[in-house]
Amino acid sequence: MEAQVHGITLFRDGLLGGAVPCLDEEGLFMSERAYQPAGGDDLCDLSRALQVEGFKEAFRALVSGVCVVSFDVGPHVHGFTATSLTSVSMNPPLALFCIDSSAASHAHMHVGKRIGFSFLAAGQASIASAFAARTPPQGYGDLDLVRIEEAPVVVGAVAMIAARIQALHAAGDSTVCICALDAARTTPGLPPLLYSARQYRTLADQPLETLKPPAGET
Repeated sequence: MEAQVHGITLFRDGLLGGAVPCLDEEGLFMSERAYQPAGGDDLCDLSRALQVEGFKEAFRALVSGVCVVSFDVGPHVHGFTATSLTSVSMNPPLALFCIDSSAASHAHMHVGKRIGFSFLAAGQASIASAFAARTPPQGYGDLDLVRIEEAPVVVGAVAMIAARIQALHAAGDSTVCICALDAARTTPGLPPLLYSARQYRTLADQPLETLKPPAGET
C-alpha cells in the first residue's frame, strides 16, 4: 500500500514496515534540508516518524543476548540492560555499547569509568527486568554481585567482563562507548538469556555443531 501526498510517495508497507522519507515524484531520495513542503515540514516529520518505527520493528526481530552494564555511582551500584554490546577488537581487547543520550545513566559515562559487563543466563530474566527499570535510589546492592578488577558484575552470569571506557563518540541521539577490556570470566555450560520481539527467550534447540563460523569470526 502506498499513499500520495503533494506528489510525495510514502510507502507504508515497505520492507521495514515504515516510510521512506522525502521521496520526490520520480522516487528519488531528497535531502531533509533540501525538501521544504509548502505548508511546513510536517510531511517529512511524519515520514521520519514512520521510518523510525519501521527501524525499531526491524531490530526487534533481531535475537540477541542480554547484557547488564553495571558501574559505581558513589557507594551504590547502578546499571542498565543492553543488547548493543559488540566486540570491536581482540588486539587490544575492545568492545562497544551504545546508550541513549537522554538516559539517566548517560551522565555517569566518561573516559576512565570502570564498567562491568554481565551476559545473563537463562534463569536470570528477573535480574534483566530489574536493570531494565529505573535505577532505585539505593542502587542494586540487594542483588548478588561480585567484583572483577573493581568492576561490579552479576553472580551466575554466563560471562563477566571488567572494562574501562576508553572513548565516547556522539552518534545521533546516542553515544557510542568504546571500552578497553581488562579481565573476563565465564561459566561453561550455562544457557544464555535471549531477547527478541520485546520478550525474554531461551534456546530451545541443539547447536548445529557441523556449521562453521563466518570467515573472520571465531
